[in-house]
Formats: sequence, C-alpha cells, structure tokens
Amino acid sequence: MNRTIFYALAAAALFGASTPFAKRLDGEMSPVLLAGLLYLGSGVGLSIARIVRDGGWQSPRLHRSEWPWLLGAILLGGVVGPVAMMWGLRTTSGSAASLLLNLEAVLTAVIAWVVFRENAGRRMIFGMAAIVAGGLLLAWPGTASSSSNWSGPLLVALACLCWGIDNNLTRKVSASDALFIAASKGMIAGLVNTVLALSQGASLPDISITLATMAVGNITDAEQVNQILLAGRADLVCLARPHLADPYWTLHQAMALGDAGVDWPLPYLPGRDQARRLAERAAEVIRV
Repeated sequence: MNRTIFYALAAAALFGASTPFAKRLDGEMSPVLLAGLLYLGSGVGLSIARIVRDGGWQSPRLHRSEWPWLLGAILLGGVVGPVAMMWGLRTTSGSAASLLLNLEAVLTAVIAWVVFRENAGRRMIFGMAAIVAGGLLLAWPGTASSSSNWSGPLLVALACLCWGIDNNLTRKVSASDALFIAASKGMIAGLVNTVLALSQGASLPDISITLATMAVGNITDAEQVNQILLAGRADLVCLARPHLADPYWTLHQAMALGDAGVDWPLPYLPGRDQARRLAERAAEVIRV
C-alpha cells in the first residue's frame, strides 16, 4: 500500500475513534474547555516530537504569504470546529457523530471543487453522494423515542464544514513541515479555547478524570465488564478481540443483558427481534 494512503487511512481511523472517547467526557467539563484541552494536548505532544526530531527548535521557514492560510486553518479547524463538535456531542450519540463525520470528506471535496476549481469526475461525485447517503441512513434515529433534537447533528455538520475549509487551507501550506503545522494548530487553538473557557468561569478537570484507568485483556462478555466497573477496578474497559470475532458484539451483549432500549441502526432492525428471542432462549437454558 502507498505510504501516503496508509497515513491518510490511519488518520481517519484515529479521528473517528476519538469521537466516542470525547463523548465519554461530555458533562465532566464545558465543551469549550474540552475542545481546548484536547487540542492543547496534541499541540504540546507534537511540539515535543518536533524538537526531539530536529535536535532543538528549528525555524519553520514558512513564507510570509503562507501565514494567512495557516492562521485561517487554525481559526476554523482548531477553534470553531472543535467547539461545535463538543457542543454537538451533548445531544448526539458518539456512534451517530462518528458516522456524520463522513461529511468532512464530502465538504472538503466540494469546497476544493467549487472554490478552488479542482477537478471532480463522475466517480468522485458518485462516491460523495454514497458517503452522505450511507452516513445519514446509519445515523438516522431508529426508534420513535429517539431524540428529535437536530441541533446536535447540525453542530457536528458545522464542525465538518470548518474542518473541510481547514483541509483546503492547509493544502496551501502542505509543502511546509507537517509537524510544525499540526503542532501550531494544537497549541494556538488549544490555548485560545482553554483561555476562553476559563475566562467564562470553567474550571480545570480533576486529575482523576485525566488519569482514568483502562482494563484490557481476556475480557469476553458484558458481565465481566460490569463486574470490573462496579468493583472500581477500572474506569474504562477496552475490548478488541470480541469485536473482531463478532462485529455486532455490543448489540448481542445488550440483548443478553435484557437491555431492549438500545437503538439499532435501520439496516439491522430485521435481526433485532431474532437476536432477542435467541437471548431469551439462552437465558432459559441457563435457568434450567
């Protein structure tokens, strides 16, 4: 695989995985402060990595004409976008928000096509339409009891628009040091949002929030997960192999525990009743 494609896929995977973790912190602190700390953390880490790589501080050698593009990317992609995303997560589930993040790729391509006059073939247009249709289909509320508040999804879409503009502006300085660009976004945007949140009365989180303990290894069912969490042995349980063996592990375990309130994506609704019946039969066998 081409190394550039691998890096792009890895970035997309990490970006999508960050949304459920950010959702977990929802309610612990203000959205503006959370956005600021997340970006500030990335900025500090990347700055240290750059200093270690270069053996000290090195000038980025960014041309004067490139600074407006970079500052515009920092403003929209680092300040406005993350805040909109954190506010959107307050009324949007982590899974739905992750699916809606596909809009970023579409909006990036549309802006490049319309504003920067880049070429767009039929396959690209068809692919963008498929991404939008698939994301909306999977993120659409599956039950009548689901929240009908669209402010959350709209804020997530606004964040995607900001990041789409950010991607196009960053492309103008892409020939420069990538570590410097990413670190600058994190440091400047993180400081701006953190200072803004603190000036509005927000307080820094307790150290126990930032140093949560994760349990991993040889955990195969939801009962084990609940026992670990209820006993206070960990703050977070991470599972990989069960999901590799069963991509629908979460839905199946919810049925096994009798949790019928879990929202199923529309394409999976036909299998929900069957999964419930199988779970009930398995419970009866255990009781016998």
